Amino acid sequence: TGSPTLAVGDYITILGTIADTATSPNTSVNIQSVNPISGNFSVQAPSISSASSTSATTIRVVFSENVNNTEATTLGNYKIALSSAVTGTCSNNSNFSSAANLTFSAIVKVDDKTYDFTTSSQTNGTSYTVLADKNNIHHKDYPTYTLTCPNNANGDRITNFCGP
Repeated sequence: TGSPTLAVGDYITILGTIADTATSPNTSVNIQSVNPISGNFSVQAPSISSASSTSATTIRVVFSENVNNTEATTLGNYKIALSSAVTGTCSNNSNFSSAANLTFSAIVKVDDKTYDFTTSSQTNGTSYTVLADKNNIHHKDYPTYTLTCPNNANGDRITNFCGP
């Protein structure tokens, strides 16, 4: 019970804004000494890191950051196209207008960065690319951060990583 304490060498993760909400503001009278906080506290917009075929009917998509689960499991936020038929670019999301060539019926969350797509039977040796609609997928903890480039990837049965 009681408030948690920090000792020299302890590490903390800051998930939001730090504010002094004490009735009496914390000063050197109340706190003997405070080590400076250091480290990389930047938040990155998510992107698609990789996609790989784990079976003839499953594609695993991995994002670079935690993403909003509801958005990440919404079927309409993705297309799976023949890699050779992808047109447009990630920077203006025009590649999301590429025609879909492989259907999928479900998306299951593995963890906040990893999702498994249940697809129709993939043709062995055919390269597919997973495309995500950049406007509709956001960072889990920072909803103002939308999906950035690359918004697409392809992997083993789906081959070679695609960049922006």
